[in-house]
Parts: sequence; C-alpha cells; structure tokens
Amino acid sequence: MADGWVLRMKSNGQIKFAAFLAVVLLAGALYLQGQSVLKFSLNSLSWIISIVAFSLLVWNKWLWGFKILYPLSKTPDVRGTWRAELNSFWKDPVTGQTRGKIELYLVFRQTFSSLDIV
Repeated sequence: MADGWVLRMKSNGQIKFAAFLAVVLLAGALYLQGQSVLKFSLNSLSWIISIVAFSLLVWNKWLWGFKILYPLSKTPDVRGTWRAELNSFWKDPVTGQTRGKIELYLVFRQTFSSLDIV
C-alpha cells in the first residue's frame, strides 16, 4: 500500500488448526470410502486440500470477526475508521509556538492474518 502501513501477523494456531482439519477430513473421507487409513487415493487428497484451503480463506476473511468465535481467534476486531488526536511538541523555529493538537483519521482494514492502516 503506497500511503499506509501493513502489518502481517503469523498465527501458529492457524497452522495447527489447518493441519488438524486436514487430518480429520482425510480420515473422514477414507472412512466414508471404506478404505483403510494407510491406503488413500489422490482424489481424496485433492478434495481435502481444497476444503482446507477454502476453510482457511473463509476464516481469514470473515469468520474470525464474529463475536461468538472470539475465543477461537483471540484477535481484537479494530476494522473501521478511527478518529485520533496527535499532541505535537514541535516548536516553530521562527515563531517559537508549538503546533498543539492535530486531528487524525485512520482507516483500519483487517483480516485474521493482516492489518492495513491507511
């Protein structure tokens, strides 16, 4: 982003969740197909990877922000426009006066894994 800051957060919990979900879905698919856990088809594996990738996309974009799911994400939702004040102590060398308070507006765009401040 040209005029803003971007903060990327890595989530160890998200990686663990993805691995757990992949194992559970793979075991479920094998059970439904009547196959043993040691024998699996590449077709099952491709479906599992697709489901896990889609689940992570939906979680990252939307689900993490629902208040009912906060215990799972523990990520505060700060999306929106925020009004702020900046107290400047800079003195103008010519006049000797300080600038005082400066009113700011910050826009926060957030997903589970990133926070953009514009």
